[in-house]
Amino acid sequence: MYFTVYKITNNLNHKIYIGAHKSKREFDSYYGSGKAIKQAIKKYGKQNFTKEILFSFVEETLMWEKESELVNFEFISRIDTYNQCLGGKSPPNPFLPGYVSCKDKNGNYIAVPVTDTRYISGELQQVGNKSGIVRMIHNKSGEHKDISVELINQMKSVGWEIWSKGFNRYKDSNNNCFYLKTDDPKIKTLNLSCWSANKAVMLVDGVVSWVDVNNISADMRSISKDFVSVKDNSGKTFRTHKTDPRYVSGEVVGVNKGKIGLANHLNSILFKCEHCGKELTKGNFTRWHGQNCKNLQKTA
Repeated sequence: MYFTVYKITNNLNHKIYIGAHKSKREFDSYYGSGKAIKQAIKKYGKQNFTKEILFSFVEETLMWEKESELVNFEFISRIDTYNQCLGGKSPPNPFLPGYVSCKDKNGNYIAVPVTDTRYISGELQQVGNKSGIVRMIHNKSGEHKDISVELINQMKSVGWEIWSKGFNRYKDSNNNCFYLKTDDPKIKTLNLSCWSANKAVMLVDGVVSWVDVNNISADMRSISKDFVSVKDNSGKTFRTHKTDPRYVSGEVVGVNKGKIGLANHLNSILFKCEHCGKELTKGNFTRWHGQNCKNLQKTA
């Protein structure tokens, strides 16, 4: 078994990604599992990326130590990297059943089991589902990247800001994108236009694309109207129209069919208030009971 630390380079824009991988072969076709690097390979094509082995070890612990050394905070805070999380052995996966992503009173983000007493009592506040694990940040120059929420406070200390209300995505005449405040003078100086202005998300020859509203033709379909996300027997997911014979016959089913959503998952867990004896969902328990229970306030 080989334990390697590798680097992947985008030959077009020279952005890099460093990761760790264990395999029976020292050099294989694995090109990373990070969200940003996978999206980049899909966008530019694998032929435009180069992979090189930086280090090869005989022990797994040495591999994680080296990745942790290389993929540190300074490395991630660079705009020319695809890495979103610190290197090293990963903490418990917050996407696993029974885990939720929370933040403590100091603003630190951690993944804990739903049975954790700090989560049940409301000491740890849930930050959401998968969409809350990675957030977009940007710097004053309008450059942007996705980053793990565990690093947000540190990233803010070196000039990055969380994507928030009051910002929008703009593009110049060469389709270069910038995330800027809506009142930023650069918008007028560079004659930037809103990236999504006069555009619609359409299905074009089976491919989801942004299309200028003036170029929409009869053979295109709106991706949101009467379309559903489905999966086939092999687990492959795609979007199709509700009139698709495969969807109508049940050959392909909605991706969420049979799944318990986040809201239903939380509502399936009841918490008993020790002051009034009522059993409630976590949201109602945290807001109206526990330390906020009226019975507790009456006896205080």
